Amino acid sequence: MSLRNVCCNGPNGRQRGASLIGVVLFMSLLMGLALTSLTFLNSSSKEVRRSRLDLQARLVSEAGLSQALVSLENGGSGTLGSKENPVPYGSSSFW
Repeated sequence: MSLRNVCCNGPNGRQRGASLIGVVLFMSLLMGLALTSLTFLNSSSKEVRRSRLDLQARLVSEAGLSQALVSLENGGSGTLGSKENPVPYGSSSFW
């Protein structure tokens, strides 16, 4: 019996190989979970940004409608600004 047969074909050699495969599979699983988490966080932040912009657009349009209504109630035409000359409202504008 040679030293090589005892070292590599014995029960300890096979167990070490099985452990290595288990560790590689576990690390692959962890990497997959990490990538999934990063993808989820990225899409969540995009959704939050989009919702904030939608809310901002809605509030600006409501402000424009309110100002037009006040203009009409005071005998005005209700026309506020134009595409070329919009009415500023915070960081946005309307016409």
